[in-house]
Amino acid sequence: MIRVTCNCGQSFQIDDEYLGEKFDCTHCGASVTIQGENVSSHDVFISHSTKDKVTADAVCAALESKGLRCWVAPRDIPPGAEWGEAIVEGIELCKAFVVVFSAQSNESKHVMREVERAVNKGAYIIPFRIEDIMPSKSMEYFLSSQHWLDALTPPLEAHMEQLADTVGQLVRGGSSQSGRDTSSRTPKKNRPDPEHVRRSRVPLIAGVSLVLTIALALVLYKVLKPASPSANKADGGKGGPAAAAGVAPKSGAEVPQTIPMRPAEKKILEALDKTLDADFVELPLYEVAEFVEDKFGINVELDTLGFEELALFDDEPINFEKKGLKLRSCLNLMLNQLELAFVVKNEVLWVTSKERRKKSPDEFHPTPVDQISGPRPEKLMAALEKIVSEDMLDVPLKDACEYFSVHYELPVVIDKDALLAEGMLDDGPINLKVDNISLRSVVHLICEQLGLTYVIRDEVLYITSAAAQKNAPLN
Repeated sequence: MIRVTCNCGQSFQIDDEYLGEKFDCTHCGASVTIQGENVSSHDVFISHSTKDKVTADAVCAALESKGLRCWVAPRDIPPGAEWGEAIVEGIELCKAFVVVFSAQSNESKHVMREVERAVNKGAYIIPFRIEDIMPSKSMEYFLSSQHWLDALTPPLEAHMEQLADTVGQLVRGGSSQSGRDTSSRTPKKNRPDPEHVRRSRVPLIAGVSLVLTIALALVLYKVLKPASPSANKADGGKGGPAAAAGVAPKSGAEVPQTIPMRPAEKKILEALDKTLDADFVELPLYEVAEFVEDKFGINVELDTLGFEELALFDDEPINFEKKGLKLRSCLNLMLNQLELAFVVKNEVLWVTSKERRKKSPDEFHPTPVDQISGPRPEKLMAALEKIVSEDMLDVPLKDACEYFSVHYELPVVIDKDALLAEGMLDDGPINLKVDNISLRSVVHLICEQLGLTYVIRDEVLYITSAAAQKNAPLN
C-alpha cells in the first residue's frame, strides 16, 4: 500500500499496482499522482470488547489460517504507540471490518466509535453475532444495512469457517451488497476523530460573512435578553427556592443552595467502600471505567475538559494489580498515575484532572439548585426530575436540545451569541452514556463537556457561557 497525500492535506492509502497513475482527490477535486511512502497493510480489522478477547483471537486465527491478514488489539499495537492512534491507523488500512457482536460490544462506546470510523472509511463491515441480542439504537444506526453472520449455535468453528469464506470473497475482488469493486476502492473523505475532537471551534476571520454573523447575533441577543432585572434582596440574590418561586422566604428561614443527595449518588458512595480485585495490564482507561460500571452498577464519566488540560486521551494504559482493596483506594492509586482524580457529582463518578477536582473539596459534590429568573415553571421543573437513560455518540448540541424538547417536553434555547463569543458553534459533539439518572444531571454533564452552563429564564432552559451568565444576573 502507498500513502498518498494531496496538496489540500487529504490522505489516502492505495494499492501499489496503481503507482504513477492519477486520480481526482475526493476532497478538493485536484488531480493527484499516486506516489508516496509505503505503509503496512492488512485485510481485516477485528473489533471487539476486551471481554470477548478469547473469541476475537479465535476469529483472528480462523481468518489467518485462510491467508487473510488480520489486525487485532492489543496484538498489533506497536510497543510505545498510543492506543487510539494505532486503532485509527488500523481501521484506515483495512479492507474489511469484522465486529464481534455481543452484549459487551453492544454497550461499548469505543467499539461504537470503531464501527463509525469503519463506516466513514468505506470499509466492508461484517457483524459476527455471538450472542442473541438486538443492537442498541446507536449501533443499529451504523449496522442496520449490513449483512449479519450469526454464530449462535455450536460449533463456533463452523460459523468462523463461513466468516472466513465471506471475508475472503470481499477482500479478494468480490463485490459488496452495493456492487462496489474492492480492487481500486478509494477511501472516503476523513471526518474529525470523535475521540480527539470534542468541541467545535471557529477562528475569527475578517470578511462579510463574519459581519453578517455578528449582526445576527446582536439581533438575537436583543430579542432574547430579559428586561433589566431588579435586585432580589429577599435571599441575597442567591437564586434559591424562594427566588425560584418568585417570592421571598419567610423571615429567619434558611434557603438551601444544593439539591439533596440522590439515590444514584448514594449508590456510588456505597460502591466506593466495596472491595475490588484489580488485574489490569495495559488496559485502556476507558475499559477500566466500563469494568467499574459493569461490576458495581454505577455510571462513570471521563471529563473531556479535564483530559484536555493534561493532553490525555481516554485510552491511556492502566497497569494495576491489587486484590482486596476498596474501590476508592484502587481509583486513587490508578488515577494518580495520570495526575487524575475523581468526584461524585451529577449522579456519576466523574474522572477529571486534579486541578478541576479542586473545585469540589469533598468526595461528594452536591448539585446546586437551578438558577431561575421569573416565576417557577412547574412543567419544566418536572421534566428535569425525569429519570432517563441516554446513549449519545457525537450528537451535535443543537440536536440534543431538540431531542430533549420533543421527547421530554423540556424547552431549551441555546445562547448562540454567548457561544460565538467563546469561539464555539451550537454543533459541539456530545458523547455521553448514562443509565437511570435525572434529566437535570444529563444537562449538567453536557454543559460540563462543553464548558457551558445553564439558567432557567422566561420558562425555558437557557444554555449559555459562564461569562454571559455572570454578566446577566437573574431577576
